Amino acid sequence: MSELLDWNSFDEASKPKYDKDDRVKANCLYLKGGNTYKVRPLGRVKAVWKFWNDTVAGKRFAIVDDPDTCPIQEKYGLQPSVRYCINVIDRADGKVKIMEGPKTVFEGFSAWYRNSGSDPSSSAEGADFAIEVQKTTGANGKAMTKYLVSAIKQTPLTPEEKVLAKADMVNLNDFYKPHTLEEMENLLFPKADAGSSPKDNSAKTDDYDGVSSNESAIVDDEDIPF
Repeated sequence: MSELLDWNSFDEASKPKYDKDDRVKANCLYLKGGNTYKVRPLGRVKAVWKFWNDTVAGKRFAIVDDPDTCPIQEKYGLQPSVRYCINVIDRADGKVKIMEGPKTVFEGFSAWYRNSGSDPSSSAEGADFAIEVQKTTGANGKAMTKYLVSAIKQTPLTPEEKVLAKADMVNLNDFYKPHTLEEMENLLFPKADAGSSPKDNSAKTDDYDGVSSNESAIVDDEDIPF
């Protein structure tokens, strides 16, 4: 199991490793196009590799330990994509949630760390951030999602927020436990789709918003802002 990442090691993010702990459920913050979110990061960042496939039932994913050694890529021609996640306080309702997104979102936090010298997710030095999610059209005419991240102000956690964080922060290693090879094949290629060709979604998942449980490997189109 790779360690959770601090902001010094974020740019050289290591790959997640297998964890045999039970899977857990959690509240998640979905970054949907056309909205602006205000969050307070908590704790460290985790990198997660996923395989994706289009099925009759919808888009499905599986979490992989090390895609370089996983036979899924060679056997089915699927390409992995990496996501990043962190616990946050969602300022819209004051609840602790897991926020998952592409690296561009977290680069905004990392840039503030480099420029200010303050840890964006520490209890004493951290800050609130605004994340504006814009839907755009690329040069090739395809829909794209752009994330604009800006620091609002430095916000040391209050005594009440420290209690909340301690009680509700989720162990990201547990939540994003990689699936076994058998689990990946069952999730990516359900029996109802037997005989159909896999459709690789790795190039389209940079803007996917996460799920409420790492056991929920099926995704509705409305949860993908493109």
